Amino acid sequence: NPGKKTDVSLTLSEAVIALKEPTEEDIPKEHKLTVSVINNQTLGVFSHLA
Repeated sequence: NPGKKTDVSLTLSEAVIALKEPTEEDIPKEHKLTVSVINNQTLGVFSHLA
């Protein structure tokens, strides 16, 4: 739909979240991305399920 914003989110796996050092802040699991209209560009979304 023209004019409708697309919701894009990213969910990190537990394995990625576990990569932080004990002294670092927790890594958020869910990330919402802001999508802007940019002519002549394409957003590619890749996913991997282990």
